[in-house]
Amino acid sequence: MPLARAALYGQGENVHVAVWPGNLRNTEEITRFIALESRSYVISVSGLMGREYVPDSHPYKQEMQVALPAVCANGGSCIAAPDGSWLLEPVCDQEQLLAAN
Repeated sequence: MPLARAALYGQGENVHVAVWPGNLRNTEEITRFIALESRSYVISVSGLMGREYVPDSHPYKQEMQVALPAVCANGGSCIAAPDGSWLLEPVCDQEQLLAAN
């Protein structure tokens, strides 16, 4: 989505919050790339999901539990500085509140 990002950069954003499906492969390089490209801080928020997260009320729960891997989304939340360095390296496989100075 280069044009959408360019519009945000043109408005002078200083902090970019990115919400990803929740895998290290989505956050590790892309977060740093966006920080460098935008010259802004990037907070990348990623969720966790395992097959046990499928609710009992879901009509295809049994099929999904067979088809899904044990870990569908391993997180990877992180914070990058405008120069692409990590203020907080990606955190995987755990739920926690993250903050950086």
